[in-house]
Amino acid sequence: MSSISPCDTVTTAERGREFWCPVAETKRIVPMDVLRGFALLGILVMNIQSFAMVEAAYDNPTAYGDLNGANFLVWLLSHLLADQKFISIFSMLFGAGIVLMWQKAESSGARPARLHYRRVGCLMLFGLLHAYLLWYGDILYTYGMCGLFVYLFRRKSPRTLIASSLVLATIGSLIADRNRTRIVLDSTHVSR
Repeated sequence: MSSISPCDTVTTAERGREFWCPVAETKRIVPMDVLRGFALLGILVMNIQSFAMVEAAYDNPTAYGDLNGANFLVWLLSHLLADQKFISIFSMLFGAGIVLMWQKAESSGARPARLHYRRVGCLMLFGLLHAYLLWYGDILYTYGMCGLFVYLFRRKSPRTLIASSLVLATIGSLIADRNRTRIVLDSTHVSR
């Protein structure tokens, strides 16, 4: 049996157009891979809480027991050192991966948009399957949705990127605040 895959026998241009092949080990950017693994482990630290406890315990540790001794120390350290930090690193690496793939595909004569949207479509499909079949907290669908739009910004100036990010962050904050207010109002209505 031969251990040669179709990816080993195609030219660079064919690889971008016709094949989905992993990057050769010699061409990988090892620090990015290490940082990606580190970020995933940090995300796992926070997700373990969601796997083991009720959803409310993520923000309110007293919803699932007391907050004394080791319980307090674990909650404090995980929220101080891991909460939202590792997902931010992972998000930046997602964006860097999009840029690297786009540049590589473009330099090889492939159609980067087609490759990108096919990749993002697979990510969304996998995220939906994972979210509905395994765990509600899946983030892959969200990454896929963001990937649909972020590709449109790949050639924008830093000024445009900063302005766009501020507008989107403001919209996200307003939506989150509206939802938080609605939840508080709903909980006070139920408690009466």
